[in-house]
Amino acid sequence: MSQRLKRVRSDSLWLKRSSASVLCSLRSWAELEDLLQTKESPPSPSVTRAFRLQKPPEINRKKGKLIFFRDVHGWCPYSERVWLALELKGVPFECVLVDNLGYRPDWWYDVNPSGQTPAMTFLDGKTQSDSIPLLRQIDAEFPDSGPSLVPTDAQEAENAKRAVEGFREWMPRGARPSSRGAFLFQGGGAVPRDEFERTFDRLESFLQSVQEGKKQKGKESNAPMFMAGGAAPTLADCVWVPFLERFAVQVPLLHPAEAGGKEALCPRSDRWPLLCAWYDAMESLPVYAARVRGDRQSWTRVLGAAVGGGLEARVRKTVQASEREMEEEEAEAEAEDLMSSDAEVWSVYRSEVLKGRGESLPVSPSHDVAARMIVNREAMRRDFGGWKRSEGRETGKKGGRSEEEKDALVDAGLRMCVEAMIDAAGDNELVRLVAEESDPGVRDEAVMLCEYFPQRLCVPRDMGALSGKALRYRLKLLRRVLNKNLPSQ
Repeated sequence: MSQRLKRVRSDSLWLKRSSASVLCSLRSWAELEDLLQTKESPPSPSVTRAFRLQKPPEINRKKGKLIFFRDVHGWCPYSERVWLALELKGVPFECVLVDNLGYRPDWWYDVNPSGQTPAMTFLDGKTQSDSIPLLRQIDAEFPDSGPSLVPTDAQEAENAKRAVEGFREWMPRGARPSSRGAFLFQGGGAVPRDEFERTFDRLESFLQSVQEGKKQKGKESNAPMFMAGGAAPTLADCVWVPFLERFAVQVPLLHPAEAGGKEALCPRSDRWPLLCAWYDAMESLPVYAARVRGDRQSWTRVLGAAVGGGLEARVRKTVQASEREMEEEEAEAEAEDLMSSDAEVWSVYRSEVLKGRGESLPVSPSHDVAARMIVNREAMRRDFGGWKRSEGRETGKKGGRSEEEKDALVDAGLRMCVEAMIDAAGDNELVRLVAEESDPGVRDEAVMLCEYFPQRLCVPRDMGALSGKALRYRLKLLRRVLNKNLPSQ
């Protein structure tokens, strides 16, 4: 038996918070912090919400970090363009989150008169906005960091230029370029199927011309399919990927399979093989796959929140069907299928971040989740309370629990979720032991937290796609344990 198991089995700790006492067998927050070394290995670059600041943040030239203003929800594809460029280049930055749909402090309009994201304050103190000029300036000011976003090869530079200049022309005509649901809607409805097909056809044709140019020069044609035709992503990939990433999830929901055999419309299909190869190339990039890209669950929910009018009922029905399908797929998946390849991608991402920005990250996606839970536990506790009230899920009414005792139960439930993330190597005996030895009230709160976190999670707002996947899987396992419905060993 491991020392950890011996300690848990022999030491039933009494959590004391004010006058509340709740029996549980969990690490304290201090022990969890020491275990993950969150002080030395923060889960992400410094992040601040704009509304908490009384004045614009100032550049700390000693630290040499840019200030990157992006949207608070992680929905804005224009912000994602810049975020990906910073990650690819390994440029150190601090992040300020701005609510494009809600309150923005007065100073924000002094920094950026348009009031929209993204924006960037560079080391000279000057602020630039508009995503494509920002990409060029980042590349120009940090020529020795990471790959160049503007290719040095003349043909590749021309390819990148064509892809960037063709963005608005190739996108669906008449579509709204808003940050939420960008290029999905026009007038009072969804962009027609044939307009999306035109976009995907144009991209496929462009990629075909890139491939033909490589063959004429005798270059390897089976290399990763980036837009400029080189071995690394460029400005063009940063410009396109946030939108095509969303299209791969959201367009099939707007144009699902129809009676008569017409399949759901999706850019990742055999009809556009080179475009599929480009998607694969982008997802092979650790900085994109591990942190910047969103996931199917989040983009499905974002679409559900964006639709309205006559579309609402039909699209919401499709969204609900997609969510049920995802739940079934997750239920059938095995742990090694979900986590083994992710661990390798995360390891590369972690080493690239350390090399590029000199920052250390947790050792795995599940530890990244645990670190975020620890750092943000007070905000999560408040949000969880609001979620319970909105869902009519208040607990602790029986047995005469005081408010302090209820708070202590939630605190212990949160720590149980962190335990589940830390022990993600598969120590199910430990998870079971903790669940069985804990106060029933703690188990009740933990069950609700296992439901709350996946519902509230938005990728990449809260964490990267790999971490989000780890959270969903591990908390599903914990919930099974808590419900005495253990998976086979």
